[in-house]
Amino acid sequence: MGKGLALAAGGLFIVLFTAISILNWTFFSNLTGKTIGTVTGIFEKHSSKNNIRYPVVKFTASDGKTYSYTSTVSNDFIYVYSPGDAIKVKYNKKNPVEADTDSIKPVIYLMGFAIFGVGILAAGIKCIMDSRVTAD
Repeated sequence: MGKGLALAAGGLFIVLFTAISILNWTFFSNLTGKTIGTVTGIFEKHSSKNNIRYPVVKFTASDGKTYSYTSTVSNDFIYVYSPGDAIKVKYNKKNPVEADTDSIKPVIYLMGFAIFGVGILAAGIKCIMDSRVTAD
């Protein structure tokens, strides 16, 4: 039972990683415009365990108009933003309201998620292979 569970959990992580990666790639591949924005505030998301802080960013796109968005990249031990800070922005030139912080952080999280899933999957396969060797 445990072997199959490890295999299923690893497979689930890989499927989730693939789905999230496709969604992220689809969104971020449209963000071809680059500029520098300014953090205008911090949006706090409260939960029972912690508070997550996301910078609110204002930027001027190539069309000359000013846009604002709340970043998906939160303030944490890697990035700490305060109002007035300059921040790299990627945006969709055809629809500048589609924007986010130009950061490697989401990629790092996805890679960690994938490595964890592959590790669990490998452990499940090893358990099944070991049980076949001892059964013979």
